[in-house]
Amino acid sequence: MARKELSEEQIDEVVKQRQRGASWLKIEKETGVSRRVAKRVYGDWEDRRTMDDLKTVRSNIVAQELSNHVKVLLRFAELLVSYLGVPTSPNENRSAEDVFETFLRQNIVDEPKEAQALSTMMDAPEIGRRAMEREKQRLTRQNKMLFKALREHTRMMHWEPLFEDWKAAWNTCREALMGLREDVREVITNIISQSPGLKTELEKAAGSVDVLQPMTEAVVRAVWRGEELAPFQTRAASGNRFIVTFAEGRQVLELTFSEHRLAEKAAEICNWAATNVLKRDAAEQIANMLNKVEEKVMALEEMLEPLVLRPMIIRSHCSLCPV
Repeated sequence: MARKELSEEQIDEVVKQRQRGASWLKIEKETGVSRRVAKRVYGDWEDRRTMDDLKTVRSNIVAQELSNHVKVLLRFAELLVSYLGVPTSPNENRSAEDVFETFLRQNIVDEPKEAQALSTMMDAPEIGRRAMEREKQRLTRQNKMLFKALREHTRMMHWEPLFEDWKAAWNTCREALMGLREDVREVITNIISQSPGLKTELEKAAGSVDVLQPMTEAVVRAVWRGEELAPFQTRAASGNRFIVTFAEGRQVLELTFSEHRLAEKAAEICNWAATNVLKRDAAEQIANMLNKVEEKVMALEEMLEPLVLRPMIIRSHCSLCPV
């Protein structure tokens, strides 16, 4: 016997009656549809509704997950650019690879409260070094996946060569800073050696401290950006001591001298060394490389700008996409 098919109006009436709590016998009497057929079409209707509800739920979940995915990648890109900055101190001795590895250990995915709670937990002594190391490994693994996802979403932007250029510029700048420090120490050593006994006098007045290291660091800080030189000067300190200052009276030498004459001599040596070093290639090279590093960072900022990145992520696909 052929299966009886009902019209949409009949199905709607059966569903309406059943939704109101009518019995199958009453539905049969009021619609003329047998109880067997009414049960079948109502069951089919419920199955379709369940599937539609599931589709809606899944669609909502996917939409939320996609929104979260976009949010995380935008935050990842923002922090990436902020970490790939310009050396802010002549004491920067990390390689570009070290800087990037530091970035990869940041907690980017977790919400701020969750990240803070996790950080607090990791600080507890009972957690131990192993747990902290596992957490670093987890974050690094997670962030490497995000880095891959960002590359997949932005494969048409060609920003990775800029990233490699930044690494090369950073490393060249780091090497130049190391060379600058060597140059400064050599110049200061040569100046002091021209006056027999001066190094001993300076160290005695400074409290038996090796004066070469702090004087070298002071001059490096004064000249490393290749800017116009402000002179080193001296001023009185407490306890009848004297210090060498630079840049608006800020103390830069980690030394105080018992004699004003020797403090003046230290300042004079620093000025001679700074003037001499600024004439060399190392200081100019650092200034040029700092500008190059900054140019690469600014170019990356423009390419990974959220207003540009957001639609590109939405239109493309990666291995972490929820759809």
